[in-house]
Amino acid sequence: MSGIFAFDIETSPLDDEEIERIAPEFDPASVKTGNLSDFKKINDKINLARESHLNGIKSKAALNAEYGKILAIGMLRVHGKNSKLDTTPEETLLHGKNEGDIIQNFWDEADKMAMTGLLLVGHNIIGFDCPFLVRRSYCLGIKPPFSLMPQRGKYWGKPWFDTMGAWTLGGYQQMISLDRFSKHLGLDGKNGDGKHFATLYRENQEEALDYLSNDLKLTMGVAQKIIPLLSENFFQ
Repeated sequence: MSGIFAFDIETSPLDDEEIERIAPEFDPASVKTGNLSDFKKINDKINLARESHLNGIKSKAALNAEYGKILAIGMLRVHGKNSKLDTTPEETLLHGKNEGDIIQNFWDEADKMAMTGLLLVGHNIIGFDCPFLVRRSYCLGIKPPFSLMPQRGKYWGKPWFDTMGAWTLGGYQQMISLDRFSKHLGLDGKNGDGKHFATLYRENQEEALDYLSNDLKLTMGVAQKIIPLLSENFFQ
């Protein structure tokens, strides 16, 4: 076993003005005004629908690479010797105002770790983290490492390992959170809620980064428990 490179991304919405620039144009004709004849009531209903249209996009912006951006990426490395993992992990937390630098530094490090034989591990990375990283790379003109891209555009094989996939086993109605998976394996759970990361980072950066660091430890803990059970030659 060469080792594990666990990572996790944290995202935030783009500025409101940028979201409004990108968002699909609201169609007033889509509003059903029924038998309303009063112009003011009709106009009020259309304006309310327009506001709801934008608010709906903004409320989920951090989950969509069109309307969201990467605010931080955590990385935790454990190298292996003689098929066993070392006990001293190395942590790096990338964060700051320049999203492009964060993404580029991540790609450089992930590529280097993969070339040295480490497995790139995360929870739901195939469903969220990896596509988000690539799509934001498109936006910023960053070239992801060719060796890390999915085969034929959709098959994320080695060196990626998704702990979510290890749980669902192809049954996507059986998804599990990192918090529940960790507790299922007898580990500690999360120390916060990722939905509020952007707000927490703005108000208390130290606490936000502590949350990210804890997520990395949980991801590593899950990986260390389940990967050795899958196959003796999994890392070959």
